[in-house]
Amino acid sequence: MALRSQVRKHTCVRVRA
Repeated sequence: MALRSQVRKHTCVRVRA
């Protein structure tokens, strides 16, 4: 649950970068 939220945020930031 919490891990999924962090992974999703990291992926968003990575794709946006």
